[in-house]
Amino acid sequence: MRVLLLFTLFAPHVSIHPVQQDGSAVLAAGHSPPEVSEWQAAPALAAPASDPPPSDVALASARAPLPTAVNGSRATIAFLQPRFHFSSDFEQIGSADNWFVGVLLEVLGQLINVLGKHMWRSIGLRRQEVSDAEFWLYSLGGTLAVLVYVVSDVFALRFTSQSIISACDGMAIVWNNLLAPFTLKERFTTAHLVACLFIIGGTVGAAFSGSHAQGQSLQYYLQLLQQGPAIGYYVFVSLALIGLCLIFSYCKAAANQAAANAKGASSKEVKSKRLSGFAYGALAGTIAGNVFLTKVASTILAVEPDPFGNGYLYLFATLTIIMHATALGMLYWGLRYYEALLLVTTLDAFNILVGALSGSFVLQEIYHSESGTIVLFFLSIILILMGLLALVQFWPGRFVAFLGDGDTEIMCGQPSSTNTKEGSAPLIEEQRKASCIGCC
Repeated sequence: MRVLLLFTLFAPHVSIHPVQQDGSAVLAAGHSPPEVSEWQAAPALAAPASDPPPSDVALASARAPLPTAVNGSRATIAFLQPRFHFSSDFEQIGSADNWFVGVLLEVLGQLINVLGKHMWRSIGLRRQEVSDAEFWLYSLGGTLAVLVYVVSDVFALRFTSQSIISACDGMAIVWNNLLAPFTLKERFTTAHLVACLFIIGGTVGAAFSGSHAQGQSLQYYLQLLQQGPAIGYYVFVSLALIGLCLIFSYCKAAANQAAANAKGASSKEVKSKRLSGFAYGALAGTIAGNVFLTKVASTILAVEPDPFGNGYLYLFATLTIIMHATALGMLYWGLRYYEALLLVTTLDAFNILVGALSGSFVLQEIYHSESGTIVLFFLSIILILMGLLALVQFWPGRFVAFLGDGDTEIMCGQPSSTNTKEGSAPLIEEQRKASCIGCC
């Protein structure tokens, strides 16, 4: 600070002049006008009271950014601003009035995504009953549905902010629970109903209170990715990933040791395995929540004159593919060892939370909102997370008596012919546990 102050006050090429309220500079008696530097033209002289007001050119010259600040504090701010500030250079593209289009695309895309994955699961359960033509038809339909969702997700990011799109990911849980009784013969209970209401309420709140910025230029994003809030986010997520890896390794080792010491399934083994599954799902969700990579890639496609000739497109597209492939690979492996409902719900919860944080701090979307709407947005995120917790462990019926134990059945699909065969009980249980694959 002192070095900057001395440099500012005594640098030989800097002339300091008092500034009037209108922005024009006044020369002290006996001083010659400052030389014009490469940074700006010399400030305009203050006109006498009888003279006409300064011209637009003079005012623009007087208000142009100075090569060095007038005092030490301004010099310090100018030095730190490119590194540790929330950017105010907001280059909005398009009208913010169309933010609801992005929300609609994401919600409908999640519906198509769930339908496609239900098609995969349904044909997998009935593989012995259907012809090869029907099997390939369902498989192709599911694949096309997932691809449609990917495209809709990229387009949705062009209409509204990443943090809102991340909050809308919870709608996959809602669509899954509403469709499962009809597509996978699942039960729909009061616990599912309350969870869906929480998630819908939180999604609506996040959509209206979140940042409605539709995206900026590539140069703007490249600048944001190097600033202080983004660097702080990178450090935080790195530490979180390391911590989750340690928790997962410790709990998995504890579960294996408990299984080796006990003849049957002990309570310690069950608890350790559940905690390791939670840490594993949180790890995958934290990786999947870095949607800012997809946001930058979609911006390049939308605003660059030659996007496919831009190397940044391939960089961010590759990082996006690696991110999602890693999360899906972890999910595929985890479903072989952990309870599907716990794993998928935890993954989705951390995906939403990390997506909101990365949009708020890496892309600085939070900076373009009022303080009141920021509070409402994060309260909406908490409401979504409460809905997800209601499906796994936290049940509000503990505090609200009329909700009961959460196991009251509201609707249930009719048993399929597969369920009447001998040995179908394990199949039904597997079907119910794995149906939440459609949430991803």
